[in-house]
Amino acid sequence: MLGVSAHEQVFLLYAIHPLLRKRKVMVVADDIYYSDRLVLECAGVRGIVRVGSLCSLLSRSPQAGHPLYAFLAGPDIPRVTVTPVTVWGHVDDSEELLLLMNALMTYRLGLSGLKAQEVRVLRGLWSGVPMATLAWQMGITYVTLSGYKVRALHMLGIKNHPGVFMRSGPPRADLQRTPFMTTMDFMGPGREEQLPVRDRKT
Repeated sequence: MLGVSAHEQVFLLYAIHPLLRKRKVMVVADDIYYSDRLVLECAGVRGIVRVGSLCSLLSRSPQAGHPLYAFLAGPDIPRVTVTPVTVWGHVDDSEELLLLMNALMTYRLGLSGLKAQEVRVLRGLWSGVPMATLAWQMGITYVTLSGYKVRALHMLGIKNHPGVFMRSGPPRADLQRTPFMTTMDFMGPGREEQLPVRDRKT
């Protein structure tokens, strides 16, 4: 399932659940948005897998006799009619699915309105590079880098601590458009549990 925000993913998971039977669904979500993961985990999604492991995961599916299907939802997805649930159809191989995912995430990056420098700042910070080191690597001042970070987070709809954002209201689909992906394994709806809100530094 590609290119949908957390609350959209939950809606889509429930909508297609009668069709799933015992099949598993791999969800492509935003790893950087902690509130996304809270919503998804409450819906029964678990097992975060980094993008680097995605190729091997996808390549094993057809070999095991499990065909690949791509489900998409959302009004901003190109080449797809706007419906509550849209089935892209059968995907021939994992390489085709990866190309589709890359094209979609690149498209959504353009929608976010982020500049190249801001994307570079966020990538560096989410990779664990200290702000002072990143400012030196980019040849800019610490104050300038901080400005890039604040504006980028604002454009992505992230305000301060994720817990504060969660208490301020439900996630907004138009503010959750980033190219950073995570794959998750959907185990089925109905699991309700209280998840702690942990600090997540940017």
